[in-house]
Amino acid sequence: MSEESFEKDLFEIQRQGARKEFILSLHADEERMKDGLDYDDIAHAPSQCQLLEPYPEDRRGRSCLVLGKLPDGRSIHIVCAPKPMEPLIIVTLYLPSMPKWASDRERNR
Repeated sequence: MSEESFEKDLFEIQRQGARKEFILSLHADEERMKDGLDYDDIAHAPSQCQLLEPYPEDRRGRSCLVLGKLPDGRSIHIVCAPKPMEPLIIVTLYLPSMPKWASDRERNR
């Protein structure tokens, strides 16, 4: 997978996020509720996201982990699957924290 391909994915994620053209999976919706987030809290996060990890060979299909921001400034991680001509599928989302994440962008080793 080329870097250019991932840049296109990121552009598509941001575009669909800005238009609110996405669907939360059941798992993502459960995680949203568990973290006490309203749908409106996460609605704009994909529109200004940054690519953290591409998953070109994911068993569920091509996907990636992106970093977005909530209206209150907190970071949110979103695993999503961009597909041309379809709404963005948000597979899961969560607030990055220890012990798994050392920072918003860095996994704990």
